[in-house]
Amino acid sequence: MAWSNFANEVLLGLDPVTTRVPVGGDFDGASPASLVLRRTGVGPRGGSMARARERTAAMSPLSVILPTRNEVDSILPLIRALLGDVPAVAEVIVVDDGSTDGTAERVTEAAREDGRIRLLARSGCPSLCASVRQGVLAAKCSTVAWMDADGAMAAADLWRMVQALTPEVDLVVGSRFCAHGRIKGQRQPGWAGRLRACWQLRHSAESVPAALLSLGFNTVLLPAWLGLGVHDYTSGFLVGRRDLLLELPWEGDYGEYFVVLLVAALRQGWVVREVGYAIGVREHGLSKTAASWRGLWRRGGPYLRTAWRRGSHGTTNRVGAALARTGGTGGLRSLSWGLSRLADALHKLADFKDADS
Repeated sequence: MAWSNFANEVLLGLDPVTTRVPVGGDFDGASPASLVLRRTGVGPRGGSMARARERTAAMSPLSVILPTRNEVDSILPLIRALLGDVPAVAEVIVVDDGSTDGTAERVTEAAREDGRIRLLARSGCPSLCASVRQGVLAAKCSTVAWMDADGAMAAADLWRMVQALTPEVDLVVGSRFCAHGRIKGQRQPGWAGRLRACWQLRHSAESVPAALLSLGFNTVLLPAWLGLGVHDYTSGFLVGRRDLLLELPWEGDYGEYFVVLLVAALRQGWVVREVGYAIGVREHGLSKTAASWRGLWRRGGPYLRTAWRRGSHGTTNRVGAALARTGGTGGLRSLSWGLSRLADALHKLADFKDADS
């Protein structure tokens, strides 16, 4: 199925202006704030500011899921912001994955004072995927959202995403890499700003290896391998319809589950809108993602295996094809050929492992 990106300014309260933009380009600068991925030839619908207000008034109640592990200093400020700043929020479900710092106890106390707060305690091996899915299953509302519990994702950005979930859209994804998106600590647009931000994270509680892993996967590897036009395959920041989400495959233990969900949704013909946002820097606690270079290898492996299995079978590796289109020297063409053969080998390896399991 062919896909195109459509720019849409409905989030800014303007009449929608639809234009095609090149897949995989750099959308920093004066680009619209949201991108819609849909089947080619289908344009977005929308309305004026008045119609946007009508949609807000008639908006479905929202269940927000916060998967958490040892976020005692961040969890309550985030819950208060969600309940105070996002009018659609009907309940906040905290799925605690074995915290040892008092997170669950603090949420329990808050739940006694506000019935909109719920705590689900998981047991067994920690799993981000299982935590999110448990929250979706327990949600009372037909529309659900989930986000990180460390405070890096803002309630105000969630509210913009909720407003972007129009009847024509199935999923809204918060994106650090599309228009107006920023990675942690990023101040300047483009690649220079991203690399500078990764370097400066060494002075924070964030993980530099995790930032580099995310940057490489989302801007180079996954777009080239999967070719679906998405800019943030590992976002973990989403608003969607509960019944549809439960139809998708939930696989993996950590962030790779989001790649599986997103790829499955797009290949099934869902309309996915990306909304650019600037993710914040963790102020409390420790990062759970690749805190060391050894952790980078451990966390990165599942992402790579997921990408191999979800790649388009029977097609030439897109990285190699891009090099070939440059009309470069024999060295580039040899590299293109090698990447194509590597892609085929990895697909066969993934098929072999799937059959063996």
